[in-house]
Amino acid sequence: MAIREGGVAPREGGVAIRKGEDREAAILGRVTDLYEEDVRRLAETFALLAKLVARPVEDLAADSGLEAGEIEAVLDGTSRLEIAHLLGLCKALRIHPAELFTLAYPRPASPRGDIRRLMERAQRALGIPVPGEEDEEDADDRVK
Repeated sequence: MAIREGGVAPREGGVAIRKGEDREAAILGRVTDLYEEDVRRLAETFALLAKLVARPVEDLAADSGLEAGEIEAVLDGTSRLEIAHLLGLCKALRIHPAELFTLAYPRPASPRGDIRRLMERAQRALGIPVPGEEDEEDADDRVK
């Protein structure tokens, strides 16, 4: 592949590849940039929760399975929050990941329209009760 002036190769599958950069790294770099604000928002929410519970980082580390240094770096923003950090910190703070996202992304209590239907279909497929729908056995018990 010929490198153009400025070190950028012609687009490969819609992604501009820089000199010395492979396609996967180029794509992952774009994704990282795309979600950086959201990652920062979640990390800031963790930092607030950690401050509110006032537990030493060493205790959070012991409960999360992470290193104290990793936690400090995530909470102070010097390290990027990863899924393992998110799950470990949720465990240590005794908060469900859904509750973390609810704090970080407050929104209307119930989804509307197409999103509501998608959520209900996903809940049924996963065997999760759909609010407002009663179990057939419960309905039969009330009729008797």
